[in-house]
Amino acid sequence: MSAAQDDDTRDGVWEPRFAPVAQIIPPNV
Repeated sequence: MSAAQDDDTRDGVWEPRFAPVAQIIPPNV
């Protein structure tokens, strides 16, 4: 799942299921 998170953060777009992760990881990453 971490791979999916990396892909989402890299793209700068978070999906609803990644909402908790989005709050922890800033879009600057």
